[in-house]
Amino acid sequence: MKKVTREDLLKSKEFWMVQIQNELFGIIEEYMKKKKFNRTKLAEEFGVSKGYITQVLNGDFDHKLSKFIEFSLASGKAPYVNFIDLKEYIKNDSENKFYDLIPIVRPTNMTYTKMPSQVVIETKGLSTPITTPFISSEENKSPKPISVVPFITNNKPVAQRS
Repeated sequence: MKKVTREDLLKSKEFWMVQIQNELFGIIEEYMKKKKFNRTKLAEEFGVSKGYITQVLNGDFDHKLSKFIEFSLASGKAPYVNFIDLKEYIKNDSENKFYDLIPIVRPTNMTYTKMPSQVVIETKGLSTPITTPFISSEENKSPKPISVVPFITNNKPVAQRS
């Protein structure tokens, strides 16, 4: 039998399917405990058969994405998905680093105005708005997209191009 490396594992479809299945299983189990539901009551709540719930809880399923989202939302969970560069993920995994979702407060004092050839970012309390180029497909047949990611440093807005 061929020995599988951690990198090979991380590159496999099966690894990610099991990760997602386990996460969904945990969400549904938690929901069932919180609501004190058995499989029959959960099936009624989710609008599926008891057999389907049994399949899901036994890990014997390959959902459509829409069903995954439906179950997540029905369990009161946001189906947040984040894609990470695979090479970066493997590198970080080899250094025993993992990814965690940390909520960050969105600046509420910023407004974004899309003009025909620019995006203006204004922050309350600052006298000078940030203006960044914007190229739309109407203005340029082969546009070069410019994405602007605003963030705040020392309470001053900064526009960062990526």
